[in-house]
Amino acid sequence: MTHPAMKETREVLVLIGSPREKGKSARLGTAVTKRLREHGLKVTFFELSKYPVAACTGCGACNVSGQCCIMGDSWGVLSKHMESCDAFLLVAPVYFAGPTGWLKAALDRCQMYWSRKYLLKEGVPSKRPAHLAVIGEGGDPFGTAPLETICTSALNCANLRITPERTHRFIGVDIEETRVDELTRAVLASVANGEDA
Repeated sequence: MTHPAMKETREVLVLIGSPREKGKSARLGTAVTKRLREHGLKVTFFELSKYPVAACTGCGACNVSGQCCIMGDSWGVLSKHMESCDAFLLVAPVYFAGPTGWLKAALDRCQMYWSRKYLLKEGVPSKRPAHLAVIGEGGDPFGTAPLETICTSALNCANLRITPERTHRFIGVDIEETRVDELTRAVLASVANGEDA
């Protein structure tokens, strides 16, 4: 059954930022993906553990072309979905208060969007809602603020907008049905309502 206020062609990109294929992040992302598809959404499920992205080299080519010059990795596919999706869900484990190395490499490739948005002033998709699901065991005195800031900063360049109410913390908790339902409802609502920030 499709959410009443939603077009069937809406696309959600679910990005798993963990290097572990069967870890807690992948399990949460898989469960939410299944629920979103049950609501009639097109969902692209992208795991960095299976399709890693090479790190940005800071060469500056995107400052001129608006495109990343690194070829042969999965960034071309991931960035196309980042540009076409109507909403975005990033499921990110917290490592020492920040993102995994795998996720940081992908986020740094958003430099091309920064160049388009702030230098070239062209070619950036319209604003769309983004959700961040933070996964962790807890106990780090530095918390999750660095991870949240890094993700928000990078994705904002692509106009994928994480707001405080779209930041969901799963710290020291099991991934239970009620939490999956809660996250699914939040993503569904943002797809139906569009970008409000």
